[in-house]
Amino acid sequence: MPRKPAMPGIDRRQKILEAALEIFAEQGFEAATNKAIAERAGVNQGLIYFYFASKADVYFATAAYYTDQVIAQLDAIFAQVDEADLASGLTQLLKETVRLLSTPPASHLLRVMYQVAGSRIPDGELSNEEERRAVSGLARHLAQRFREYLERQIAQRQMNTINPALVSYILTRTLIATVSMRGPGNTPSSSLEGLAEALVGLYVYGLLPRQNTPGRSST
Repeated sequence: MPRKPAMPGIDRRQKILEAALEIFAEQGFEAATNKAIAERAGVNQGLIYFYFASKADVYFATAAYYTDQVIAQLDAIFAQVDEADLASGLTQLLKETVRLLSTPPASHLLRVMYQVAGSRIPDGELSNEEERRAVSGLARHLAQRFREYLERQIAQRQMNTINPALVSYILTRTLIATVSMRGPGNTPSSSLEGLAEALVGLYVYGLLPRQNTPGRSST
């Protein structure tokens, strides 16, 4: 039987990253092994050590690759939002963001990141401080995009003059925590969409400009 042609180097490394994300999400960093990652990727275990010095290196390379990918997808969502109406625009943003964060690879990435950030990894394997910085990098980017959106809405008088940094922080942490702490398949997509709608209802009616009422001036 003729042998299958070998995968190009870049494809083999990519296969390892794809497999690593799945294994880390399923088993956690501590339980995952390079052997399991190699088997999932369909490569020889020794090939992992050709590209990476340790399991921690595999993890950080995987986290970096998929963080960049998720950030690019978030940027695309914010670039397409309708800014003419606060309610519809924020609904669109939240639903699309929830959909992105709740499906692989983003959901796997968040689950792994938060598992690792909250775990007790043996010294020399993985620094929790380094991992917290990796988690906060993605969260900071999402919060910044929300903040920029809210600041534009304030400038266009679509909403009250609130603290956009605080609101964007709360939105970001709510979305990421909800997605990352749920177990695989435990929360149906309809419930996650309900979360987006609930957040819109909660925030929008406190953000829309107040109407003048007798004896009360608009602020």
